[in-house]
This record gives sequence, structure tokens and C-alpha cells, in this order.
Amino acid sequence: MKKLLKIVLFFFVGIFLLIFLALAFILNSAGTQTNVVRQGLPEGMTLEKAHVGLGGLTVEQLHGEVDSVKVSLERLRVDFPLMRTLFSRKLHIRELSLSGFVLDLTDFEPKPAEKAPTAPPRQPAPTTQTTRSAPADDFNGLFQDIKLHGLIVDKVSIDARVILPGGEQNARITISGQDITPENQPSLTLVLAYEDQQAEAVIPLARLTADLGLILRDENILSGILLELLADVDVRSEDQRETLQLGGRIDLAENTDRSGETYSLRLTLFPGSENEADLVDLNAVFAFAERALTGNGTIRADTRSVAFFVDPFLKGAWARADGEVAFAFSTATEVQSMQGTLSVQANDLENFRPELASVPTVLLESAFDLSADSEKAEIRELRVLLAAPRETPLLQVDTRQTFGVHLKTNEPFFSTPGEPLVEMALSGLPVDLVNGLVPDLNLSLEAFVGRLILSGEGQRFRLATTEPITLRGLSLSPEGVPLVSNLNISVSPSAAYDPESLSFDLGAFTLTGNGMDIAEIRASGSVTQLPEDPELDVTATWRIDLPALLAQPFGEPFRNSSDGELTGTLNAKGGEDDFKASLDVALRELRVADTGETVDNLTLSLNVLPDGSDRFDVSGPLRITAADHTTGFDLNLSLDLSGDVPDLRLQSRSKQIHSQHFTTLAAAFANPEATSPEPSGAAQETDRAEARPASREPDTKPVWDGVLAHADLEAGRIFLPGNIRLKNLKLQASVTEREAKLDTFSVMIDDAIARAEGGLRFRDDHPEHPYRLHTELSFRDFNVGNFLRSVAPDEEPALEAVISMEGAAAGESPNLGILAEFVTGEFKFSAENGTLRALRRGAVSAGAQVGGVTGRLGGMVTGRGDAEAVGQLATYFNAIEFETLALDVRREPNFDLSLTDFTLHNQDLRLQGSGKVTHMEDQPMTEHPLRLELALAARPPLANLFESIHLLQEIPDERGFRSLLRPVVIQGTVAKPDARALWTIIAEAGARAAAERAVRPAEPQEGEPSEPAERRRPRIPSF
Repeated sequence: MKKLLKIVLFFFVGIFLLIFLALAFILNSAGTQTNVVRQGLPEGMTLEKAHVGLGGLTVEQLHGEVDSVKVSLERLRVDFPLMRTLFSRKLHIRELSLSGFVLDLTDFEPKPAEKAPTAPPRQPAPTTQTTRSAPADDFNGLFQDIKLHGLIVDKVSIDARVILPGGEQNARITISGQDITPENQPSLTLVLAYEDQQAEAVIPLARLTADLGLILRDENILSGILLELLADVDVRSEDQRETLQLGGRIDLAENTDRSGETYSLRLTLFPGSENEADLVDLNAVFAFAERALTGNGTIRADTRSVAFFVDPFLKGAWARADGEVAFAFSTATEVQSMQGTLSVQANDLENFRPELASVPTVLLESAFDLSADSEKAEIRELRVLLAAPRETPLLQVDTRQTFGVHLKTNEPFFSTPGEPLVEMALSGLPVDLVNGLVPDLNLSLEAFVGRLILSGEGQRFRLATTEPITLRGLSLSPEGVPLVSNLNISVSPSAAYDPESLSFDLGAFTLTGNGMDIAEIRASGSVTQLPEDPELDVTATWRIDLPALLAQPFGEPFRNSSDGELTGTLNAKGGEDDFKASLDVALRELRVADTGETVDNLTLSLNVLPDGSDRFDVSGPLRITAADHTTGFDLNLSLDLSGDVPDLRLQSRSKQIHSQHFTTLAAAFANPEATSPEPSGAAQETDRAEARPASREPDTKPVWDGVLAHADLEAGRIFLPGNIRLKNLKLQASVTEREAKLDTFSVMIDDAIARAEGGLRFRDDHPEHPYRLHTELSFRDFNVGNFLRSVAPDEEPALEAVISMEGAAAGESPNLGILAEFVTGEFKFSAENGTLRALRRGAVSAGAQVGGVTGRLGGMVTGRGDAEAVGQLATYFNAIEFETLALDVRREPNFDLSLTDFTLHNQDLRLQGSGKVTHMEDQPMTEHPLRLELALAARPPLANLFESIHLLQEIPDERGFRSLLRPVVIQGTVAKPDARALWTIIAEAGARAAAERAVRPAEPQEGEPSEPAERRRPRIPSF
């Protein structure tokens, strides 16, 4: 039995070993591993070979593209003997190589980062032990207790290339090294080569070589690091291409006597050549026994030593920077100090920009002396001086005593409490420098002076002005366009601060110019209960003389007021939960210079009441009084910031609005004699260039993106020019994420109601024409006669009727700038039982033409009968009583109006026709040219008048209307139709009829034979 069990056990163990060896063989085969890796690759990637075994890792021919990033890898190989590494406890890499790796970012465009949801603050995990940072005395040098375990690398070879977005810049990185063992002092060489193929590239080529060496004491203990850098940079200027060479050396090492460590950093230009120059030299020593770090450093650089590198930027200007620093730090006593100076000087600036020829020198000097220990940090000296030109001080900042802060309590201390700490003196502005650095600024200034003192006592700091900050004789003409001239500004600010409060006083901020007081502004305030629950209390007042302000050059286009003063008060008070603010603005006795019209009083009062931290409500009245009339608005504005998009809501209620008030305000700020300023230089050339056509690029998001809004407006009565009165105006409009919508619009004109609604929608699924406009308009029972009489009470209206209109406008556009080009509309007008005077006899007198013709016939006939017919026609067309009138109007994409299906009808007359109104740029609609071609038809008794002068066709239609022989063309403008063509036709026909009568026998007397009845003309009726 036991023998049988042994045989069975041996059999199963044999089978298990065979299965294990088969699986190991299959899994270790390159084909199997390659298939597994391929299945895990992103879509678009291909792989030829992937293999991981006991001897290393190999990947070959990996290619593809993911999210516009192209990746190419020829071969990756890591060769290491696993068993030797395990038994020797050393990492032995025979080969680490990467070849043919290319990362192509030519077409890559980074996607905008999605806004991460705001996560609640994480609470610290409970712990039974308080953690603290390592104390300063834990530092005992860089190389203490740093041991490197055995690492053996026979060969390192990495070659990679990155093509930057756009494809014109690329960088190649190579890393190489061999026989890296502790005995050979490990070292690596890195080479970074950069190439820019753009024609205007300042640095077309750059190459950086870095050699890193590790110094080992014994076999595994690190005792030094040496990093040497060498950079070759090709610099292209306007007419030459030179190479700048920069060397660097970082040497960190333990002293041979084991007493401490030394650190040094040195940057050198053109190392090893006759032009070699040190840029930065920094040295430090750390002594183990004293646990103290001491050192010093210098910086010495000027543009001559790096001329080829900076010339493309400074173009021959000369600058130099000199600095020294000394420092000491003890980890035992924690005493540290730093002293130093820095001086920067620039000369020959006219080479950089010719406008700087008058600035021979710009000088910046500073000195500092700082110290600290475990108890306090203090400033012993701090000095800054800016001077230009000719070393004239412009700004000087100096400390007047030693001061600092106790580190444990954060309380300040002063060597002389209450006395000045820091003094800042302003003694000028580098006008020439500013003009040179800002093209076409044209700044001039007579003086810029002021002096400020900062003092401290206890925990309170005070800032006071010992000499007002004053700008005198300021003139500014950017791009040759005058903005301000001979303006004087003066302000004397002061402030006080302690840990619980901040207060300030602007003093009297005054503006004067050209012998006139322009403005005076005063502001003061405080913030208390700092820092947890701040309370604000601010008051500001101002007074501005508008004529004096607009007397400055910038006000020339708005200078049409001879009187007027703007005053105001701002108050803000409270904390986060009870904050409120009020604004009161008043404009008094505003007088229009050229007409003498006045606005007696304009007042605006607003109250701001935040509702928590995310909503603000602003409300208050606006009142305008002039000519014994008042315009008033009650405004309410709310802003909600609680959502992802701000939500703005406006509500306005008004009892009456006089448009003349706004006309007067506009006239007061519209100088009729203003001329467009004439720019100079490049700006003038730009203005002369042809205007760019409007962009036709489609928008990718609506222009109102990021805004939600709603407007609700109501007005009881609106008084417009020409005695036009509107009533009960209601308007509601909204802006949502993808639509700007007119929800409601209605207004009454007399007893007629006009309505409109529609919207402008942005459609993401129509990228070529994302905007779609649709509106519907209508009005009912509009008495156009009453309206025209109110506009021109001394003239008879051209049309008297109660008319109605219905219409719609629509269009699709790539952007709002050219939306009008794509909008078309159709509108239908209709009226019943009215009077039309548009065809009345005007400048050409038909009767005069008839009389002239008959006179030339030598008095052979009087023409009395024909003249009577013409006169009765004139009477008829002077005021046509019609039963129905209809007109269809279509707005074309070229802005013209097509007039179709014009029909006017009564018992005697029918007018039918079509025409158009031609759009004229920069002209009001009433002045656009009109052309209307009409077919006229008449039936008795009106037809008898036309028949008497032979103007009608012989055969009537089914309703008895006979058409005029020639069409009638109405021209002129929309406001003044010209019907002379009709009267010319009538006059010429009357003249011909008179001439025909002159050559025919006279009518027979009573009792004489007459012509047949069918030859006699009907009796002319009178109207």
C-alpha cells in the first residue's frame, strides 16, 4: 500500500513540475509577454516586442499617438543579473540604454483644467504625540552619515528628443557614463541641446554639458559632490551671431581633517579665455565644533562681459551690477546675521532707445544689515536710493533707528519708541526715463515732491506726511493726443495701524489747473476688530467743478457746459453680517453753453445692503428736475454670487420720463465745435490705414458667457419730442446660459398697443452660424393721423387712418458684429377708412402746365374744360378717402426694404404696386430714398375725369375699373414722398386734350346739328 502511495505521489509531483515548467516557459516567452503588454496599451499605440526575464527588461519599436502627442521608441534595455544581485547584495546593472525616443508635441494643445470641486477642509488625524520640526542643532553638515550601498553600472546610455508645440523648437537630452563603481568615483555626463528654427529667434542654438562627480570616503561613505557646468549659447542680434560661454562649478566637500565642510558656487563667463570674468562667487564654511556657518559672496556683472548675449535686448546700452554679502549662522546659539550692499547702474541708454539720450545715468543703490536669534529679528540698517539723471536723487528710503520683532510674541520693538523708524523722500520723477520706456507717452512735469515718516510705539505704527505729495505742472499727451495740461495734484495722507485696527485719512486731495480749482476730495475711515471680525467705517466726499474739469484737453469733446457742480458722499459701515453702504450724488445748476438750457437738479441715492456674503442689493431713486418737470426712477439692482455664474437682476419703476431731460444732459456733454485730435507718428499712420473689415470668424461661446441677468422695467408716462406721449411701458428681458431673450415688451401710443417678443439663441450644434435671432412685433389700432399731428401740428398729415401691423424678423450669424447682415424680416400693414395725402399735387402745378400749353396755342381755345378736369383731379388726390389700405414690407440682407403688395381701394380708385426703400449708411430712416411704382385704375365718376383727358384704357375689368395708360412712379424719401410723376402725366394729358379741342369745330349752339351721341363726352361731375 505504501509503495502504491509513493508511486502515486511521485506521479502527481512529476505532473506538477511539468505543468510549472510549461507555464514558466510560456510566460517567459517574448511572444506571450508582448501580447499581454499590447492589450494594455492605449488605442493608437503599436509595439513590436516586450520581454521581462531574469536577465533584464527589453522593449522595442513602440510607436503611436495619444491626445495629439506622438511617441516613438526604438529600444529600451535594462540588463541586470538578478541572481548575482541577490547574492552579492549589490545592484549590478550591466547596461541601461534608451535609444530612438522621440516625444513629438507639435500638434499638442493642452486642455483647460476642469474646475475641481471644493472639498471640505480635512481634519487632522488624532494623535497621541505632538510632532515638531527638527531643531536647528540637528544640522551637522551635508555629508554626515550619508552612505551609498553598492551600485555598479557598467554602462549608461540615454538618448531622447522632445519636439515642442509648434514644431519649430526642439531639445535633445543625452546621459552617458560607464564603469560606475565606488572605486572609480562615480560620474555622469548630461548634455542638453536646444534648437529654435524660427527666423526671428534670438537664441537659435544652446548646449549645456554637466558633469556630476561623487567623492567617496572608504567604499560607501559620501564625502563630496562636484558639479561642473559648461553652456554654449548662440545669440543672434540684428547683424551678427555670436556664442556666449558660461561656466559653473559647485563644490561641496568634507575637509580632509574632518573638522568641517566647505561649500562654494562660482559662475564664470568665457572660462579659460582671456575674457574670463566671474559673475557670482559664493563661499561658506561649516565648522563641526562650533556648529557655525560663515560665508561671503560677491556679484560682479556688466553688459560688456555678456555683450553678445544682451545686445539683442539692450542694443549697446551699458549696465553694471555690483554686490557683496556676508552672513553668519550658528546652529548652537541660533544667532544669524547678514550684511551687504547692491549697486545697479545703467549708462548709454540712448543705444537702447534714442528717446533716452537725455538720461545719462540711472542708479539704484541699497544697503542692509539684518540679524536674528532665537528671541528676536531686527533691522539695523536699510537704505534704498534711486537716482536719475545725473545722479539726482528721485526716491530715498532710510531707516532712522534699529527695530524688529520678538519672535515668540510677535510684538514689535524699537530702540527709540515714538521716533521715526523709516523716512521716504520723493524729490523728482524720471520724466525722460518714463518717456523713453513708454513710446509716445509725452509726459512733462515741473515737480514731484513729498516726504513721509513711519514711526512706531508699542504695537502701533503711524504714517504721516511731513510734506504734501505734490505733482506740479503735469501734462500728458499719449500718442500726440493731449490728455491733461498744467495739472496740479496735492494729497497729504496719514494712517495708523495696530493689531486690532487700521485708520486712514486722505486729507485734502485737490486738483487745480490753468488757474482754476477743479476738484477737492476728502476720505477717511477705519477698520476695527481685526483680524477675526473686521468692522469697516469709511466716509468720502467730493466736489467737482465740471467746466473747470472739462477745460482740460481730455474734456474737449464733452465741453459744452458753462455751469455745473458735481458733489457726492459715500458712507460704508459694518461687518460681514451688518454691512451697509450709501451713495448720494448731486449735479446742480448744469447749463448748456450754446443753448442756455439747464438741468436744475439731478440726484441719485443708492443704498447697498449685502445679504450674507454672496448677494448684494442696491436700491434708490434717481430724480432729474428741469423746466418745472421731473423725471424719476426707483431702481433696484441685485447681484447674486452664490452660483457658478453671477446672477444680475435690475428692476426700475417710473411714473413719468421726460426725454428732453436726457437730451439736455447729452447736449451739455457734447461740444459742437469739438474736433477729432490729430495723432502723430505711428498712431497717425495706423489711422490712415484702411479700416479692417468686421471679423467673420464664428464665436465659440456667446458674448454674454458667464453672466445671468434679468431686467424688469415699467414706466407710466413717457414724453418724447414732438408732443409724442407713450403710456404704460412694460419690458422684461433675460439672459440665460445660451439665450438673450425679450420676454415682454408693450407700450401704448394713444389707444394703440405695440408689442414685441423674441430672443437671440446661441447654438453649439451650429458652429458656423451659432447665433439665431427671432422676434415678433405687432401693434393694433394705431391712429397715425393723431401721431403725425402731434409731431407736426402745423401740417396736414400725409396719412390719416387707424393702422395695424404684424411682423417677424429672423437671422443666423457667426458673431454679433455682423448679425445685422443676416437678419431679414416681413411686416404686414393694414388700415381701413382713412385719408391719404401722399399723392397731393406738390412742387409741379399741373394747372400751370395746362395753362402754359394753351397759351402757346395763341388763344385758339381757352382750355377751360380740360383745366377744370385737372383741377378736380387735384382736389380728389389732395385727400383720397380710402376704404382699405395694405402694404407688405420685407427687410433684405443688404438693409434695403422691399415694398410689395401695396393696395389702396375705394369705390372710385384702386392703387396697386411695389417698390423699395434704399438703405443709406449713416442716414436716418426718414431720409432713405423711396421708389414706388403704382398701377392706377378708376371707375366712374372718377374715371370720367381721367377719360376727359384721354388717360384710361378703353376696356374695364370685371369690376368696372379702367387702368391708367401709364404706371405712376412715386419717388422722394420716406418722410417726403414725391408724386410729381403723377401730376406730370396728368398735366401733359390735359395739354394734349386742350390742343385737340383747339383744332376741332366748336360745340354746336342750341338748335344746330350735333355729333352722334356716342361721340359726345360725358358731363364732368363736380367733387
